[in-house]
Amino acid sequence: MVFMDDTELLSIIENTNAMLNRKGLDSDFLKSIGLTPIDIQGIKGYISPSNSPYVNHVGLARLDDTNVVDTILRTIDIFKKENKSFTWIVGPNSTPADLTEHLIKFGFRLADDVSEYGLVMAAKEKIRLYDTRIEVKEVKLDDLEKYVEVIASAFGNGMTTETANTIVQMAKILNMTERYKNKIKAYLAIDPQSGDEVGFSMMEMDTDDKYAILDGAGVLPSYRGRGIYRMMLSRRQEEARDNGLEYLIIHAVKNTSAPICEKIGFRKVCEINLYSYLVEP
Repeated sequence: MVFMDDTELLSIIENTNAMLNRKGLDSDFLKSIGLTPIDIQGIKGYISPSNSPYVNHVGLARLDDTNVVDTILRTIDIFKKENKSFTWIVGPNSTPADLTEHLIKFGFRLADDVSEYGLVMAAKEKIRLYDTRIEVKEVKLDDLEKYVEVIASAFGNGMTTETANTIVQMAKILNMTERYKNKIKAYLAIDPQSGDEVGFSMMEMDTDDKYAILDGAGVLPSYRGRGIYRMMLSRRQEEARDNGLEYLIIHAVKNTSAPICEKIGFRKVCEINLYSYLVEP
């Protein structure tokens, strides 16, 4: 399969990350899911009701030496007034070139445990599976509130049930938008012996541009290393292929899911670093 060129892929990967500038969504959508857009020229971002840096984001910086310092300080001030920790996403097209040096100078810390690679894979390629004896089934979005504890435990990295519930609500509203109506999918991995839910994953399909974002996947710590993450990838790939999509994009955590995805056949397109700024409640 011939992919679109890397310039287009970079644009999709950066703009879809944390929904900073995704097609079909605007500031009214952000407000509808309880997010407050950041109104500062040269960046995109939003504030959520939660203090977690995992759901408060800034990124897509198009700044220069004349305004980078002022923009960083203004952004910090906004989040401090809201008493919210947040993450600044730095992608390959972020400017200026020394943006990360400025962020570190003003108190940001590299969140290496959640920094990502932007990966891509053809939807038609088959993922080789292990015999895990784990079932992966689709779950209705209306039922996701039942599983916020599973979601939080599977994702780890300090995610709370409050943050997991925020993700659930965002997914449900996104699924009602014109571009993504009925194209947001959620899956649970089930241990058939115990009946326990042991993993969770989501997918967002863009049938206009023929790609899927494999957004959010995790496995309970006691079940990791058994190929369950791979099975959830395969299940979503099958769904994407059935919907006529041509390729899969994943924002994979460098130190955990990215190595698995690269072994399966995903190609690294770019690196995305997350810098956290913590505001004490």
